[in-house]
Amino acid sequence: MVAVEGELLVAVISGVSEAAPPAAESLRDLMPDAKIWNLIDDRIVSDAVSRDEVTPHLADRMARLVEHARLEGAAAVLLTCSVYGTLAQELSTRSGIPVIAPDDDAMAILADSEFASIGVISGVPLALRDSCSRLAAVLASRGSTARVVPLLASSARLPSLALDMTRTLEALSEAIGARAPELDAVFLANYTLSFAAAELSRDMAMPVITGPPAAAAAICQSLVRLQSESPV
Repeated sequence: MVAVEGELLVAVISGVSEAAPPAAESLRDLMPDAKIWNLIDDRIVSDAVSRDEVTPHLADRMARLVEHARLEGAAAVLLTCSVYGTLAQELSTRSGIPVIAPDDDAMAILADSEFASIGVISGVPLALRDSCSRLAAVLASRGSTARVVPLLASSARLPSLALDMTRTLEALSEAIGARAPELDAVFLANYTLSFAAAELSRDMAMPVITGPPAAAAAICQSLVRLQSESPV
């Protein structure tokens, strides 16, 4: 991948602080000179969960966070909250800078792979429904007939926030359970679960896909494209 020139500021907007490090790590792998700015609204996810939807007020709140990032010099924004992913394109258009959804690009990778059945794991029911719905739409739009299998792992949420690998793997394995033989791949729909991807892949003997690497690649590609289009 072509390198991004300069020390550009990339804002990472999260609803829980634990979602920020996986995003930052993936960004630094591709853009080592970038400055990462973590913006945390620790109620924007819980408020959506308590209402069982992203209300217009919450959508406006996310838009204000993106605008704050833009006004303070961010060249791009990465959203780590999966339930706000559907707003990314609109926010990018409104702000004039790239706003990247947490997992759209990972879903595109899944759609372009030859998987017949994909297990989607989340620790939050709202996020699980949202991710399954969006993945199904991406699969259909790219001509994939892969089946989406929702897997709720409520008991993984707290240990994942504590970076407790053993208990997180136990919860994820329990969520997959007897469905493992019918799955070709697993998608971890929360950034907070991504730290367990490699170990889960080894334990389950199947690919485990997460959002951060693909989202970071999308940020990098967007910034390279913008730099190439800018007048010298």
